[in-house]
Amino acid sequence: MVLNILSWLWIGITSFLLGFAAMQGIGKATGEGITDYKQDSVEIYILMGLLCLTVYSQIFSLVSGIGFAATVIVGVLCLVVAIALRIQIKQYFIRLYTQIREKKVSVILIMVAFVLFMLLVYISSGSTWHYDTDLYHAQAIRWIEEFGAVKGLGNLHNRFAYNSAFFCLQALFSMKFAVNQSLHSVNGFVTFLLLSYAFSTLSIWKKERLKISDFLKIGLFIYFGYLENSLLISSPGSDVLTLCMVLYVSAKWAELAERGEKSPVPYGILCLLAVWTVTIKLSSAFLVFLAVYPIILMVRQKKWKQIAVFLAMGLVIILPFLIRNIVISGYLVYPYAAIDLFDVDWKMAASVAADDSKEIMAWGRGLTSRALYDADFCTWFPKWYDNLQTETQVLFIANFVCMVLLTGYLAWTCLKKRRADGSVFLLLVSMAQVVMWFMTAPLLRYGLAYMLLLPAFLAGLVCCKMKSRIVAWLICVVGIYCGTFRLLQVADDFTDNYWKRPADYNWKDSRAVEWENMEIYVPEGSDSIGYHFFPSTPNEARLEFIELRTGNIADGFRLKGDYKDKIFNSSGVLAE
Repeated sequence: MVLNILSWLWIGITSFLLGFAAMQGIGKATGEGITDYKQDSVEIYILMGLLCLTVYSQIFSLVSGIGFAATVIVGVLCLVVAIALRIQIKQYFIRLYTQIREKKVSVILIMVAFVLFMLLVYISSGSTWHYDTDLYHAQAIRWIEEFGAVKGLGNLHNRFAYNSAFFCLQALFSMKFAVNQSLHSVNGFVTFLLLSYAFSTLSIWKKERLKISDFLKIGLFIYFGYLENSLLISSPGSDVLTLCMVLYVSAKWAELAERGEKSPVPYGILCLLAVWTVTIKLSSAFLVFLAVYPIILMVRQKKWKQIAVFLAMGLVIILPFLIRNIVISGYLVYPYAAIDLFDVDWKMAASVAADDSKEIMAWGRGLTSRALYDADFCTWFPKWYDNLQTETQVLFIANFVCMVLLTGYLAWTCLKKRRADGSVFLLLVSMAQVVMWFMTAPLLRYGLAYMLLLPAFLAGLVCCKMKSRIVAWLICVVGIYCGTFRLLQVADDFTDNYWKRPADYNWKDSRAVEWENMEIYVPEGSDSIGYHFFPSTPNEARLEFIELRTGNIADGFRLKGDYKDKIFNSSGVLAE
């Protein structure tokens, strides 16, 4: 736990400094100062810094493994920022201190922040519960630490080709060279940051009625009320950051709309965070459609420079992710082999990508056979619905009701105002996210946050009309209790003591096999091998069909010539 606290401090300091520099740069490039639109909250700087560090770590991985050298460069960059922007940083903290004094931050806020800090730093120090962490997360991070992006790595394990940018960020903060183990503390840090933001900015502290943004913030707590999501905090998976960012961007967007923000710049910044979220997990792609609104504002205001600036920044964020996709799998976006633009010798078999895509869809619908991926609605829906817990069944029905009611609200609003404002765009994108999640791979772990969007929107609209502060307090207490209670339960279930040193990655049974004049590990009794036995493949049979490109593992893997036209399944073995 002590190591995780130090890790959080390092993450917080570096991301704040780089995020502060990025926001200053955006302010100058767009011709608007950051404080002109009251967007200078602490969490936005830190999130922008994490965005910058994610881009940096992906670029660095293209030339080398991420370890001591990458960390030193980050430290030097932060030192340069601290010196160059020392006056602006000092002014910011003076302004922040003044705001805290004027608002008279209550003892309740301080106590809750402390409890969340201790609780989450302890949970993030625990064992990596997530099955997929042992299956491929840990190995993917190990590859990034050791070699960076390796050509054709998806041939060794198809799930390496999922290429979440989060793994590069996690590798940057793993600190293996310093603490003799690979830390997995980033999800815990992000959870603390966003829950603290959600709690401290609720309207009840300003003695105002609850709004849409408040319910989206409460949704962050409810998200962790689901046991599996709380268990994921200690693992380096991409789900927690992705779905928390969906709720955060939505809540922040709603705040801007509620105060009648007219400048496109703050909306544009949230769109950059949305693009970053897509590089973490592709399933959040529809969040990017929020960008339509600030583009419309910029066109109306004839701010062509701002359009160019934001488009350029969006490309800077997405390009390293796309390049890594090409390096690892040979495709621009895996597992969508239809977008086949590159003729490289390390390209994965298109049949693997196709089968993988079917497996994701079937698994999300609660079907055990990938052959049923295209089963009709009446076949898969009853089984999927029965597998939900009672509360999530109620939430699903509530989403259907909300969809009907909010569609009517949309029609009435557009007819009345004859113009779509920021809240209308948020609602449209929220609806699209729910529909796309449900129609593709509606696994609850992939989409609980999406199921919270529409009920939060409708509840906010209703509560805006209510005058009772007792009801507002009750809603906040119940929502926050749901998440906090579950986090306490997870912490209480720990059987080991993590106060000094966080848990290492799980050790899994494995055996070494000789392949291409080297040892490679395969799991015993399962397909999971964890972090420590490296390099590895989940299926020994696939080794028959692949080879090293040059005889050097750092140069990557490819299919053997005799098998390039064969049909493989997602396990990388010949399909029956």
